[in-house]
Amino acid sequence: MAELAQADFERAIELAPERFPAWVGLGQLLHLRAIAAYTRGQDPAPFFVGARQAHHRALELAPDEPTALLNLAWTAYFEGKFALREGSDPTGQLAEAGELCRRSLAGRRRPRSLLCLGSVWRMEAEHHINRNELDLAASHISEAEAILREVLDLDSTHAEAHRSLGRLMTLEARRLRRVGEDPTAMLTQARELIDRALELEVSLIDFYLADARWYLEQAQWLRAARRDFAEVIAEGRRSLAEALDQADGSIEVSRLEVDFEAMITTRPI
Repeated sequence: MAELAQADFERAIELAPERFPAWVGLGQLLHLRAIAAYTRGQDPAPFFVGARQAHHRALELAPDEPTALLNLAWTAYFEGKFALREGSDPTGQLAEAGELCRRSLAGRRRPRSLLCLGSVWRMEAEHHINRNELDLAASHISEAEAILREVLDLDSTHAEAHRSLGRLMTLEARRLRRVGEDPTAMLTQARELIDRALELEVSLIDFYLADARWYLEQAQWLRAARRDFAEVIAEGRRSLAEALDQADGSIEVSRLEVDFEAMITTRPI
């Protein structure tokens, strides 16, 4: 299906090379194919390269057009996100994504652009937490929270903003745990946000992955506090099962399963 859609866009471009919507559509499609490839454990790079080429061509035809800028921003963001997941430095891609998001705002409060910018800050925070740069992580979390709450001010039913903010609060709980503070209040906030996200959207794998990651963080806190976490692990694994229903064979589900298995083999105290 995706191959046929790509062929249709490419034929349209052959017939009318200056047609801006065709380049936008091709870039968006290749971007989605990159995400799908990564999810299946395949190399997304060829699709990202094609997406970038299409985005840049769209911007040549319509410089500073907000949609084209934002499409390129999301591609740079996901390149950075996947680099981070693979243990590489995402700084360059995330910096590019952030700059493109700001340009796409063009002085307006555009929810999609704000969501992208907040997501960039959130991923930067995760990168710094992974490197144990906890003060830097705190400042990025603060920036991301302000932006994502602005999205919810504009649209209180924005499911992805609830999910992203819930993930951010889960990351802040991890940071607090690492600096020796009690993350209970932050975990409660994150739980409420993720629950609301799941009320609004029940068909996307990322929402169940956010749910599973919350349970994993809750279990890690309970273990650190020398309390039993068996039921929390069971709930998290139920979320992973829901994620598998949405995308069987997902590499992120497989990696989380390993993390949960590692917790299971740790004897509850």
